[in-house]
Amino acid sequence: TDRRPMPLGPEGEGTLEGLLLHPELLREVDDWTRAAMGRSLRWEEVAQGRVRWHFSPVADRGHDVDLQDAGEGPLQVLPVLTALAMRHDCVPAPQRLLALEEPTTHLHEDLQVRLTDKLCSVAGEKDPPQLLVETHSRPVLLATQLALAEGRLAPDQVILYWVEQDDRGRSRTERVTFSADGHPESDRLIHEFQDEPRVARALATRWADAGTQ
Repeated sequence: TDRRPMPLGPEGEGTLEGLLLHPELLREVDDWTRAAMGRSLRWEEVAQGRVRWHFSPVADRGHDVDLQDAGEGPLQVLPVLTALAMRHDCVPAPQRLLALEEPTTHLHEDLQVRLTDKLCSVAGEKDPPQLLVETHSRPVLLATQLALAEGRLAPDQVILYWVEQDDRGRSRTERVTFSADGHPESDRLIHEFQDEPRVARALATRWADAGTQ
């Protein structure tokens, strides 16, 4: 990475440059990666004005891992974390909008929950930015519902728009709100996500049948 100012772009361009020039952003991002992934993001100077980034295990600082070898998950989540960390330096609250398209892609389901917890934490702050998250992730939905049930978010801070395409290719949007305990105030979600419990029941039945033989 060059030591030069570069704006954070829509595809994550400028992430490392921003973290390099703004240590307070790097601290917040590193706090999350340490807690969620057990990895620390750090840099070392390798040439004049250029640095090399490491994403090494916290438990073994002697084992260096180049950030480029850390996998797609870390490379994709770092711009998201950086954008969240930049929220304090943006325009006044009513005009702040952070739109994220599939921010959990390439992340393990446990990390999807961890990232959602971070989003909910930011949304629960005083004068937070508006967070618009487009996702197909079931863990994101469940973690958000849990944040409501635990009182970390209020019902008026969360709204879901379910987008569905019909047989003719036309999309329609259905608005879903939630109660204070995280229950959807619509029967829309009752009819979705049926494959996972169906497969789990089928597997449990197979195991039970095998145990009786």
